[in-house]
Amino acid sequence: MKILITIQENTKMNSILHINKLLSEYRTILEYSILLRDFSERDIWDITLVIQKNKNSNDRITLLLRDFTNLQIQSPNANLAQMIQIDDERESQLENIHYYVSDIEDGGISCYCREVSVCLNGEKLFEIL
Repeated sequence: MKILITIQENTKMNSILHINKLLSEYRTILEYSILLRDFSERDIWDITLVIQKNKNSNDRITLLLRDFTNLQIQSPNANLAQMIQIDDERESQLENIHYYVSDIEDGGISCYCREVSVCLNGEKLFEIL
């Protein structure tokens, strides 16, 4: 059974907390990819992170960060142990920036983005716009 939850404005904060709780169980970044999605006046870039629960598990979360900016990666190597968290930045009213995604333990990776999608083992669970 596939369950897709598109987050509405009034429930975004609770949903971000739920996503962060789920992400706290997935600690090893297996791979990441960066894609230029739109060649318009303002290039639009997406990043995909594939995160594994632990080295002995097949459970994986795919985190799609659409329209990202200011990407910081300390190491280009995959298999990084991370504690990824999403913070709501919409009150900052910066153009095309709604969320801040970062490794809250060592700062190994961080960026700002407009949208976040979360898939668990290939099934989309959350989409926050």
